[in-house]
Amino acid sequence: MSGVQSCNKDLSSVAPVSTLTPNKINQLQTVFAKSLGQALKQDPELRAFLQTESLKQFDQDYDILYQMVKDTPINNGETLRERLIHYLPTDELASIEHQLPLLTIFIPTLPSGFSPETWHPAQEVPSIAVRQLNDGKTPLFNAVSGEQTIIEPGVIPGFPTLVVKQNERVVLSTNTPVLGEVTKPFYQNGQFSFQFSAPAYNGIQKSISTKTSDEKSKAAGSSRVGYDSQSGDGTFTMSYRNIQAYNIYTVDPSYQWQRDFVYYNLSPTTPKGRFRDSFRETIRAFRLSNAGIEKISGSSGNPTTPTIGSSNFTTNSWTDGRYEFLIVVLFNPKDGSPPQTNIRFSAKPSEVYDINYQIRNLWGSVNYYTVTSVTPKEFHPEIAIAAWDLSNFGTAWTYHVYEENQTVVHTEQQRVSTTYAANFEYDASFGAIVKSGVKFGANASTTNEKTVTLQFTEGSTDLGEKISYFYDPIIVNTTSRYPFSPAYNTYDLPTGGTAGNVYLSVEPYSLIPSENYVQ
Repeated sequence: MSGVQSCNKDLSSVAPVSTLTPNKINQLQTVFAKSLGQALKQDPELRAFLQTESLKQFDQDYDILYQMVKDTPINNGETLRERLIHYLPTDELASIEHQLPLLTIFIPTLPSGFSPETWHPAQEVPSIAVRQLNDGKTPLFNAVSGEQTIIEPGVIPGFPTLVVKQNERVVLSTNTPVLGEVTKPFYQNGQFSFQFSAPAYNGIQKSISTKTSDEKSKAAGSSRVGYDSQSGDGTFTMSYRNIQAYNIYTVDPSYQWQRDFVYYNLSPTTPKGRFRDSFRETIRAFRLSNAGIEKISGSSGNPTTPTIGSSNFTTNSWTDGRYEFLIVVLFNPKDGSPPQTNIRFSAKPSEVYDINYQIRNLWGSVNYYTVTSVTPKEFHPEIAIAAWDLSNFGTAWTYHVYEENQTVVHTEQQRVSTTYAANFEYDASFGAIVKSGVKFGANASTTNEKTVTLQFTEGSTDLGEKISYFYDPIIVNTTSRYPFSPAYNTYDLPTGGTAGNVYLSVEPYSLIPSENYVQ
């Protein structure tokens, strides 16, 4: 193969990605995808190289950041970039590299069984899809025939396919990290420096805080009785103290604040208690509603009763891998700490809903899949937030839920009113500040108003806001499992309005394994 040659071009006048329109980004990605398809057709070594890089999951997904791998020799031969130059003029490729530093090749998991693990690169030449910005339609290039088709939303290839897209988990180090979370650069070349938009996406240095959803959650669908993230064996657990608090509540209906017992050991017979710091409010369960699935898929129909072949439920999530969820928790502490904390986790589409497909023949003998039914299912993030100390935090925490699509930060000022419990005092017998009396005690509460600076992500899907109150129940009822012990069912944060897009269960969970009850 002879290389395509051209004169060098001054890139100083070429627009960076931050100033490009979605149409321009789509156009550049399309040019790159065509040349990639041509290279893959002739080169099983290149196909095997991309499979190997994808399986590394450097950003906790099957993404390959082009800038990281373009200059890596393949089997001691030409690099990826050198192989692409056979099909794309050097200056044109250089322009794409300059304008699209986050250019990414993604290997999806498809209903046909194709995935990064099952791909046979020696025999299978994949087609190349382009994930477009602001457009649900997906251009698809057949690497063997060179033909181009447009896949409508809701149609999924039934054959090996790679995706060219922009990376949503990585930012340039010159950019401000999302919501102020600081991460160090993980890769630099002569042109760019890259960092993860949040530590949760760091797949290069895996740790407990950066576990993938596979490692942090087993298959959902069980009752909401907790997932033991410490054992990692799929055992569902909850704190003994949550159960004790529920039992006190059922015996004495006047005692209503289960968290009073969990955090302060308060009960109708124990009026004072010091704060227990071994518990953390923890996001135990997350489930999208039908409306929430529609929002993140861009669909306007009902996913539970779609008409086969219609467009009332459409999605091109197969081109983007895992969903990235962001929960911004606003708790406005008294001590001057930041008013919010950011909880991130990722999940495969198959981990948040079940999909049934139908095989369709759209063009000749080529098979595609369309969605016939979608059913939400429960996912267990198992992410600790903070200990709910009423002497510092207000009685209400707000949870704003997003499915992130971009890493652009929006900052705004809000006037926030926070109610604080006032029944705290120093007690010499405890040698500490104690909570005196259940609920608000005899001192009622105080209300404070102040302006806080909040940060949210732009261009992401807003799934609404939920509010958790300290006095919300933890356990609401039990389910008999005779002859076994009962299952304890925990509280869903209330729905209504935009809050109906997602269900959350947040409960205290002990950091001490022996304090947690295994069912």
